[in-house]
Amino acid sequence: MATEEHPRLLPEYPEMSQNPDAPPKKMIFAAITALDKAAGSNKTSISNYLKSTYGDLLPAEHKDLLTQQLNKLKKCGELVFVKNNYMLPTNPNAPPKRGMGRPPKKKGGPGRPKTEYWF
Repeated sequence: MATEEHPRLLPEYPEMSQNPDAPPKKMIFAAITALDKAAGSNKTSISNYLKSTYGDLLPAEHKDLLTQQLNKLKKCGELVFVKNNYMLPTNPNAPPKRGMGRPPKKKGGPGRPKTEYWF
């Protein structure tokens, strides 16, 4: 019996990552909405959902590429990362969160010498 190859319905991941509206973004958003958890979905549950839905259409290095894509979406503010879970932002027009700000000054060190003056 001749082996039939399945036609690839999805483009390759490198091609997907160059296009911001590519299927991985839509696939990830669909996975998060389908899982529908109040606290969001972690990377493992998103990956398992994609494997069960798309199966052999995903490349072998799916986990690494998913991690890269999730980090990219997190940085641009399209996903919110809270307590190791990814979720869609409640207000899509809100700007992405800023960092912690300036780090605190170091305490201790040589500093000013202590002298006592008696007047």
